[in-house]
This record gives sequence, structure tokens and C-alpha cells, in this order.
Amino acid sequence: MRVIPVIVSIETNVDQVTVFDHIVPIDLTKIFTGYGPLPAVIGTQHQTGAWDAAAQTRTVLLSDDSSAQEQLTGYDHPHYFSYTVSGFTGILRHLAISADGNGGSRRTRAKQSFAGVMHSTPNPHLQHQFCGLLQKDSGKGI
Repeated sequence: MRVIPVIVSIETNVDQVTVFDHIVPIDLTKIFTGYGPLPAVIGTQHQTGAWDAAAQTRTVLLSDDSSAQEQLTGYDHPHYFSYTVSGFTGILRHLAISADGNGGSRRTRAKQSFAGVMHSTPNPHLQHQFCGLLQKDSGKGI
């Protein structure tokens, strides 16, 4: 299995609480807009709770009629949050097992990172292309 780390970091003049309150419940359609063969996020459904506590879940809907399950695994307002995305359907089920992410804010700096765990595949060229696409698509909209 191969792990793909992606880190997005920004600095802002907005206070820590405002940054955290924007990043954690962010509209995924603004970040994952699709890139190459990667489907865009078109919405979420079946969300449990207000997305402000560990163990809350939702279904992420993708533009190729597939989906994935997301769960908040940690939440400490306004400092830290973590999540796991798994149960991919569609084309992504052949490439990724899960994506584990975390983020937080400190004063005027916000940081978001995640690592995707890929399936082993006999085609390293395909893995390399997927890694590049994931990194290009993940930095949008923050």
C-alpha cells in the first residue's frame, strides 16, 4: 500500500475561531471540483449532527454517481479536527482504500493535511498520475 501525503497551509488575518469555523464544515464542492479522471464532489447527504463532534458521519456524493463515507474522528474546537473517508465506490474504489485527514488553526495560520492509502496496483504509472491529480485538486477553495 502506498500513502500519499498532501498538505495545504495558509496564513490569514482572521481570528482562530473564524478560521476553524470556516474550515471544518467547508462545502466540499468548493474544494474537490474534479480534475482529470477524478470526480467532483457534488454534495453530501445523511449527515449526522452539525459536523462539530467526533463520530459524526456523512455520505459524500461524487459526479460519477459514486460515493464515499466520511467520519469526523476528532474534534477540539477551535484547535483541531480529524476525519476519515472510506468506502469509495466507482473508479476510486480501484485506487484508494481510505483518506485520513486532520487540520486545525493557530492564531492566523490554518493547516489542513490528509494522507490517502492506495491499493497496490501493477501499474506504477497510474499511481503516479493519481497522486499528481489528487495534489492538484485538493488545494482548491480554502
